[in-house]
Amino acid sequence: MLVKHRDYILEDMTHHKVHVAVVPTGIVNLELDDHTERYQAEFDLLAFMRNEDTTWLVCKSKLDNGVEKWKLPLKEKDASDLEHLIEDAEQELNTLFDDLI
Repeated sequence: MLVKHRDYILEDMTHHKVHVAVVPTGIVNLELDDHTERYQAEFDLLAFMRNEDTTWLVCKSKLDNGVEKWKLPLKEKDASDLEHLIEDAEQELNTLFDDLI
């Protein structure tokens, strides 16, 4: 179980890079390239909201009945890549748990 790292460019006016780390235990860590903002979320709190050329990575709050906690705009291909990384990490974790039983 290895952490997978990617760098994406935000699809907004700033075009900041965001470094993403997908942790197979169910966590995604994100950090903007200027190191001013950091985000973390569990897989089950994330959603991908598609809108034309931009896909928003949205984190819902666990405590506030699913209210939007934060969101970041990604290019469609980057969002798709991240979605696959998360799916792969979930499968890897499930396989590990199945092997333990």
